[in-house]
Amino acid sequence: MSEFLSDLTSRVLDGIAHGGGADEVLVDLCLSFERELPESIVGVTILDRSARVFEHAIFPSLADDYAAALKGYEEAKAFNFISRYGECVVRVNPAAVRALLLSRPETDEERTRFTALSTAFGTCLPEGQTLSFGKLPLRGTLAVNYYRLAMAAASMPRAPVQ
Repeated sequence: MSEFLSDLTSRVLDGIAHGGGADEVLVDLCLSFERELPESIVGVTILDRSARVFEHAIFPSLADDYAAALKGYEEAKAFNFISRYGECVVRVNPAAVRALLLSRPETDEERTRFTALSTAFGTCLPEGQTLSFGKLPLRGTLAVNYYRLAMAAASMPRAPVQ
């Protein structure tokens, strides 16, 4: 991995030095990590810090609408709601969330896994509220919350066996 990172760093710096556009360099970076880490999907989101919104996203292995769905999201508002919503869905059906996270995006399996979570999605949505955002941020919050809750459970002291 260190040789990969060294080679990638050199290639990225060379691309920047020779006038490569930011998108071109970031696409190369994402695709390089995907080649190094099979079955991964790598992307980059760019945050406009002053406006606190995502101004751009690059996910070269996914359809353009995945990246487009993130543009203009209000970071703090979106993060707070999506994080709480994702935690609820994971708590309601952790096995179905795990199956979704193991599916490849934009496949029939992913669609089936999202459908299997429809009850959890409805259960976690506050009454009278509607929700509209893409699969990418939803997968993201489910992944983060699945990991966070799994790590919290793993760190809990175990009761002594009697």
